[in-house]
Amino acid sequence: MADLNFTYTDKIESISHSSPQIIVDPGIGGRIRREYFPIIIGGLASLVTNIPGGPVSPGIFARAVSVGSQQCLLRVSFYSNTCEATPTHDDTLRRYQLVFAFQNLIHIMLNNLYATGANYITIINGRFGMEYVLDEATQQDSRQSSMLYDLGSCFPYVNMIQSGPKSRVYSRVNAGSKLESQNGWYSLEVQYGCDMVVKKASGVLWKADVRETSQTGCYFALQMDGNGVLENESVCVWATNTMESRLISSILVMQNDGNLVLYKSNTQKAV
Repeated sequence: MADLNFTYTDKIESISHSSPQIIVDPGIGGRIRREYFPIIIGGLASLVTNIPGGPVSPGIFARAVSVGSQQCLLRVSFYSNTCEATPTHDDTLRRYQLVFAFQNLIHIMLNNLYATGANYITIINGRFGMEYVLDEATQQDSRQSSMLYDLGSCFPYVNMIQSGPKSRVYSRVNAGSKLESQNGWYSLEVQYGCDMVVKKASGVLWKADVRETSQTGCYFALQMDGNGVLENESVCVWATNTMESRLISSILVMQNDGNLVLYKSNTQKAV
């Protein structure tokens, strides 16, 4: 069996989106006290105001703030016009266009935060996304998912998952689902029975070393610390162990060359 080339890069990356629609995905409500709301909204606003000038390629801008005793990851995202994981440099917008779009999302976020106090809220509106994720949301039971996305339609994406809460569907690959490269040649599949494989056409290139299969309810999730885990609900049966245990914004991409690549998107510096 060939080794899986699992690499890490420090480039800010984009995630893709195809249909202009508004999605609001909240986590468990009543988890953040109102006194901390300005920290979250102010942090998101600072990400927007610090967007660099000139043409901006699709990408993710992120930072972490303290909310009481917990860390909270903040992200704003500018999706590409096509279903691609890497920046599309000819698909740029001016800074003022991004600021205007994100200001609208801040108003939506403000209303939903005050209405729910949820431990995470993700908002996607057309090519733009905004979210916060409280540290505790990383341990939220995946069965408490509040949204369902059609991953096959490239919304939010078909060839990648983004680090986030277990309950958020586009942070994991469920049994019977897959990430597929843009050229359609390669796929990462979580099979019923808890096997996880990378395939080319009908052939298996790599398989996770899971001792006990024939389990149900398995899924592969990209955690907020950048590590990928194959779990049977709350029981971890396999992990990548690629990153230190701390909040980090990242995406895992099934590339056209058959490699799974973990891209860092929270800073431009290596972790």
